[in-house]
Amino acid sequence: MAQNPVFASTVKSPVILFNLDMLYPWVPRIHEGLLEVAEAQGWRVILATYQGQRLIDVKGAIHARPTLYAALVTANAEEASACAERSFPCVFIGSPPTDFGCSSVTSDFAAMGRMAAEELRRCGYQRFALVSGGNRREGAAALKAGGFAKEAGASGGASRLVEVPPLIDQNGWLDEASMGALTAWAEQQNEPIGVAAVNVRMAWCVARALRRSGKRVPEDMALVAIGEDPVLLGQARPPVSGVAEDGFAIGKSVGGLIAGQLTGSTDTAHRIVPPRGFIKRESTDFFSVDDPVVARALVMIWQSDGERLTVDTLAQKLHVSRATLLRRFREHRGHPPADEIKRARLRKAVDWITRTDQPFAEIADRCGFGLQSALSHAIRRETGKSPSALRRSFRRLAPHL
Repeated sequence: MAQNPVFASTVKSPVILFNLDMLYPWVPRIHEGLLEVAEAQGWRVILATYQGQRLIDVKGAIHARPTLYAALVTANAEEASACAERSFPCVFIGSPPTDFGCSSVTSDFAAMGRMAAEELRRCGYQRFALVSGGNRREGAAALKAGGFAKEAGASGGASRLVEVPPLIDQNGWLDEASMGALTAWAEQQNEPIGVAAVNVRMAWCVARALRRSGKRVPEDMALVAIGEDPVLLGQARPPVSGVAEDGFAIGKSVGGLIAGQLTGSTDTAHRIVPPRGFIKRESTDFFSVDDPVVARALVMIWQSDGERLTVDTLAQKLHVSRATLLRRFREHRGHPPADEIKRARLRKAVDWITRTDQPFAEIADRCGFGLQSALSHAIRRETGKSPSALRRSFRRLAPHL
């Protein structure tokens, strides 16, 4: 491992400067994750109050106090680049990871896009649209768009991505002309569409445009933000579902990288953290299926918790024959109900495996697999990993988790 000759000395009071905008809802969670590592390591973390000053001034202030050892956590590309040039310990939180010569941590934006499309597809939509403003080909927006488009077309058949007119945004907000164009586009859509917005501000604008167009959300158009803000999305009309970044895991991963730098390592690493999950609100609380029996079946399948649903028990609950349920499900979903049950079980199991310390036997029982061996077989077939390996792979993203 390469050693940093300037910063390899031992100091008593390491201080980590945290220079991220705390107004963004996921940033305080990054701060909390970093603090947990800092407490274990004996560091102090302070919010940077030097915004607007030059980085060299900050470095000079640090060197003026020889007992103070520091690293910088920043989302500012210029600061990250300057840190690398000066061999100053730094972790860049950016989108996507950019090689500034320093370590970086970022969310898995492509996975966030896929998760948004997966939820819309699960709700029965076969037509999809992505609203991205003028930044679709840049950074995080491009990764989200790519992940969304790939997943939206994964089911094949009648699934297709509907083109949205070019829009202009300022820091994520659509201008009035773009709002008018988006409203007119929505008015022209005569079939149900699952719509994703590339960020939370865009989702707020889309919700307004859909209201103006007279479209019902979620009956005519479902809406998902590829991002999460409980205040902004929760206050939209109707409240908008979102895909949440895992700020806490990002913060702990940042802490692990800083720990390496504070021992003198000059090696760089780039870590990508999976999203925390889907936050369901009213904008997707609907199954876009014309058949009421199939719609009720979907609700039962995805809302069941610990119940070992089978096609037979599902048919009994719905008061229809097994043959009727199979025929109507294939007609409206393109696959048998057994496939939907397996997909729901697997989705819940992966969430429990990666987000909790619950024993695998309990997860198997809770998610309807019955035996732990059945859970292991399903997870290995889907991911190529055993449940324990899958859990470890997520934990490596945040070494102190």
